[in-house]
Amino acid sequence: MRMRFYKTKKSLTTKNDAYAACLRKLNYRDYSYQELKCFLEEQPELSDEFIADTLLILENNGYINDRRFAHSLYNGWLDNSLKGKYHLINKLHKYKINDDIINDYINTDTDELEINRAIVLIKKYIQSRDLDIYENKAKIFNYLKNQYYMPNIIFKAIEHLINK
Repeated sequence: MRMRFYKTKKSLTTKNDAYAACLRKLNYRDYSYQELKCFLEEQPELSDEFIADTLLILENNGYINDRRFAHSLYNGWLDNSLKGKYHLINKLHKYKINDDIINDYINTDTDELEINRAIVLIKKYIQSRDLDIYENKAKIFNYLKNQYYMPNIIFKAIEHLINK
């Protein structure tokens, strides 16, 4: 008797099976259109037309909506992260969101919000490393740059803390 240490991938042979598999995935979290498309394309027995039809049904039933998915990523960025806006943009690209939707978030004016978040992050960084802001501007700048902040935001946040 042979033992398997991995699960074999279940083959999706019918449209109902493909649709049900997508619904199971969507039951755990929201997926972008392109993510589900890639998932279905991994199944060699599914034709391109078949995949397009399944995705169209999912879209028409409201199970896939890239705008809603992008907005949930945006809300997650607002609530759970002190990273800069380009962390969100990278995440949107990772999930293969349409460029029109990504451009909406790029053009959103979040400068004041990002400056305040950068200030909080700088304070935490300085406190955890026991640094002097005057002597370690370059180190702080590089740290914030690695947290996806743009230089103009970083300079304003550092300036705010120095002039405080």
